[in-house]
Amino acid sequence: MTLHPCFIGIDIAKAHLDLFDAMSGRSQRIANTPAAVAALLAALNRETAFIAFEATGPYDRVLREALDQAGYRFARVNPARARDFARATGRLAKTDAIDARLLAAMARALALAPDSPTDTRRNALAELHKRRDQLVETRAVERVRRSEGLDQTGSLVRHMAWLDAEIRVIEDAIDAAIAADQTIAATAKLLRSAPGVGPVTATTLIARFLYRYLTSLNNLC
Repeated sequence: MTLHPCFIGIDIAKAHLDLFDAMSGRSQRIANTPAAVAALLAALNRETAFIAFEATGPYDRVLREALDQAGYRFARVNPARARDFARATGRLAKTDAIDARLLAAMARALALAPDSPTDTRRNALAELHKRRDQLVETRAVERVRRSEGLDQTGSLVRHMAWLDAEIRVIEDAIDAAIAADQTIAATAKLLRSAPGVGPVTATTLIARFLYRYLTSLNNLC
């Protein structure tokens, strides 16, 4: 028996998701929350559903992670590509419901390829690295303020001491995440053997660029 794909377009906003099911022609709106998304996925057929939505930064995270963990096929579409499809098909009106319908039509017409499964270990490392960058940036700003003599109460000194401690906590967590994965650990060791590449640079390369590429090479071997 041939299973025909059910294309579903989802327009994402901060507080809600607008959906269009191309097979049934039904539109609906749900909250952009883990509970609401879980209820939606429980009602869908994982074998036939193909879900398309625009990349919307932090707002698509709940949906993206739920789809990934549940094993649904989905495509996270570049907004510019969606706009090009809308112009090419003459669909210039724009509401959340219309955008959801457009995304479903785009998935069907262009036979969008599903996104690759997310590597949770790499993502966790990237999140830790991002948090370290945020703390280091805040510490640099506080150091400038301190150099300008703007610390009559000692607040800046205390804050910088707290930031130093938090950065060490994050760095320890990064080291543990690297050591816990054989592939990541080997990659980090190789990178750090290059002149001028320290732990921060190695982590940046692994978290943002290299790990997915190296994993794909390993899968070919």
